[in-house]
Amino acid sequence: MSDSGEFSGVRTGVCSVVRMARINVVMNDGLAEQLRAASQGKLSEYIVRAVRRQLVEDDLRLLRDLPDDPDLAALSEEAAESSGVA
Repeated sequence: MSDSGEFSGVRTGVCSVVRMARINVVMNDGLAEQLRAASQGKLSEYIVRAVRRQLVEDDLRLLRDLPDDPDLAALSEEAAESSGVA
């Protein structure tokens, strides 16, 4: 799935191929325990949601730091509200 929730793999007749990356993350034991508990057995899903949220937040911060442009500011605020980050 793409960030927008749409399929982004390769369609081959009846079968669909979705590419996934495996990433190893190092963190202290206490934080790892909290993460496991908070994810309720869905660790990857939890981390994907958190990373997507952070990427949106970073993009919005970059937009806000651009020179004043009323049209761009309105778009930035609209995006922030629709994403739930604002």
